[in-house]
Amino acid sequence: MVGHAARAAWRDGQPRGPWIELLADAINEHHAETGGTATPLVHFQEWLAEWGRDARRRQHGLLLLTAHRAKGLEFDHVVALDGGWDRAGAGEGADAPRPRRYVAMTRARRTLALTCFEETGCGRDRLPARPSVLRRAPLGPPLRPAPLEGRYRRLGLGDIDLGFAARRPLGHPVHLAIASLAPGDALTVQATGDR
Repeated sequence: MVGHAARAAWRDGQPRGPWIELLADAINEHHAETGGTATPLVHFQEWLAEWGRDARRRQHGLLLLTAHRAKGLEFDHVVALDGGWDRAGAGEGADAPRPRRYVAMTRARRTLALTCFEETGCGRDRLPARPSVLRRAPLGPPLRPAPLEGRYRRLGLGDIDLGFAARRPLGHPVHLAIASLAPGDALTVQATGDR
């Protein structure tokens, strides 16, 4: 059996970071639901797993997804960007864009905004021309963005050298840097040539 006091003591003994903050929210919510009564550890673990699944579905901030990645998800507010909806991708049939557009549009629970450039039209001629449904604001051709100061990219395992530290002797500064890391610390990527 584990009670709220034990869970709160564990929480308070952890270094601050986004994951610990998320677990703190879960512990507080469990306390509110159970009134702080002690529960078997396995029951708390099952509750925490369910809470975590629900937390992943909550909308926090801005999430950029392709229509394909958004399948099965719902959001309060959706903005579908113009992406050449009428073009089929490699290996797709001519009808492929229609269901993709449908998936993107049906992810919205409360509001849906469709954007399109004049050149593409993005199927707006097939939408009703009621002001509450469609607002036509002229958008010129896309502006060329100024050079970006930063670039954000999700790295895969092929982009990361996991053996870098293992190839260095024990006294190398990389080992000290790794040892000083704590959960939630910010990491930066430093480019050296093409690496």
